[in-house]
Amino acid sequence: LNKKVIAIVSVGVWESWRSDASQFPADLLGNNKDSWVDERWLDINNHELLLPLIANRLSMIQGKGFDGVAVDDINAYEQVSGFNITTQNEIDYCRLIITAAHSLGLSIGQVNALGLIQELSDEMNWLVVESSFGYAESQSCSPYILNNKAVLAIEYSDHFTSADFISDVCPLASALNISAILKNVERTELIASCQTNGSSTDSDGDGYTTSQGDCNDNDAAVYPGATEVCGDGIDSDCDGKDPKCPENLIIDSSFEHTSMNEWNASGVTYTGFFAFDGYSSAMFAQTYCTISQDVTIPAGASSLKINFWELNEYFVSSPTNYLAIYIDGQSLCRINPAAHNTWLSFSYDIPLSFSDGGIHTLSIESSNDPSITPYYVDKVELIISY
Repeated sequence: LNKKVIAIVSVGVWESWRSDASQFPADLLGNNKDSWVDERWLDINNHELLLPLIANRLSMIQGKGFDGVAVDDINAYEQVSGFNITTQNEIDYCRLIITAAHSLGLSIGQVNALGLIQELSDEMNWLVVESSFGYAESQSCSPYILNNKAVLAIEYSDHFTSADFISDVCPLASALNISAILKNVERTELIASCQTNGSSTDSDGDGYTTSQGDCNDNDAAVYPGATEVCGDGIDSDCDGKDPKCPENLIIDSSFEHTSMNEWNASGVTYTGFFAFDGYSSAMFAQTYCTISQDVTIPAGASSLKINFWELNEYFVSSPTNYLAIYIDGQSLCRINPAAHNTWLSFSYDIPLSFSDGGIHTLSIESSNDPSITPYYVDKVELIISY
């Protein structure tokens, strides 16, 4: 198959969950890496303590049958690591690891750390870069390319859609002789690839081959950028997932029961006189009467919208005569339309700050003058989309 299996290892950061984490003495541990409390920069200048631990990791990798190792977190020189680490210190440290890897028969590749490319491209065997096209840094890989060494570029879906990756990144990657792939942000799914090891034949006639990211070349409705149908179990646009369908979070949204058990009601007369959908409607027959319901909003929503229908037959315009919608006491909308004896629909987008998951309270409040006209409300929906 002519395939190589590579292990990636951090040689510059301590990670608390690693099986050998307890073997790293406190003297080697510096500041946290970014905001990760379980990751701390290592003192790469302390060769006496650190290099035997890294050598043990390389031996383990070789013993498991890997062909090579990719060394990550070799950019302490540009971080607030807690140690006085210069660019030259980093280069010297990497050269010691290169020697150790080669002595075990392992190839070794540089991961990111673009500032070290010029110095290390002669000794490292290959290069892995992340988001180099997304940040317009791909030209910096040229020393490896000029040395006829492989450059592997990983892009992520926060920068490119599958279609944009194929149309924008792949031609440039081909021109630079860089192998590029697109993955999801979580790094769990391969979305598209510029590699030519897929078929160059467009079997289903949808304009994409497998080498261009078509994840099912036997179905013309499946290709990068295709329109998704939620919940059908098919990854139509080849982005690694099938989107969830929108759902209504409201219980008893059409007031279908003879009591309002699912709603907390205050000052509300429940009636079926102006039935909207064959069932009863909530009638607000007193000043400042409300109905409310706690709803559980799943995390990960892309949008949240409230829809409802309203009728008031004899409305008198007044600044204090309105119908208002709230979530957690925050006003989302307020309406006071002219009198109408047919049902009107209303729809409002809800700020995404409410779609961060958890339980929230939806309330509908009326301030109408009961001597003038009641409001009728029906078909209340809180629609979440993913």
